[in-house]
Amino acid sequence: EDARWQEALDESRAIPLLSEPEAAEAAGVTYAQFDDWVQRGWLVPAGRRGRQQSFGADEVLRAQWLRAIASTSVKVDAAVDDVRACDLSARYLVVTASETVRTAATRAQLYRLLEAPGSHLVLDQLPERRRLLGLPPFPDDGHERSIQQAV
Repeated sequence: EDARWQEALDESRAIPLLSEPEAAEAAGVTYAQFDDWVQRGWLVPAGRRGRQQSFGADEVLRAQWLRAIASTSVKVDAAVDDVRACDLSARYLVVTASETVRTAATRAQLYRLLEAPGSHLVLDQLPERRRLLGLPPFPDDGHERSIQQAV
């Protein structure tokens, strides 16, 4: 599984940059929402050509994280600095109800984070990066969702 994660991470980081509308669509948010996050500095373009901005897979994933956080009781603007500082080479992002944002590189680290009391929003990058590559999210392990809430 670690090899599959590393392969998806490396390959997704090598895909061509996406225009802002393409990045918004890949992140599952409206163009207006994505652009608002760019204007606030919450998402940072990887390249510019004139007025056109382009975005890499990492920023698309950050936008997906922001979208998932926005669907919880956690205030996005309170968590955004932590999300920006997260290590995107770590597979999992964990947001607790106390608004703590952390990453976990392995399932063992993830399970340790989940031992803390409270509810947790867990985001797994693997299926999202596979989708960016045009691959099925989880080819053979039966998972269907990349966003899971554990209580």
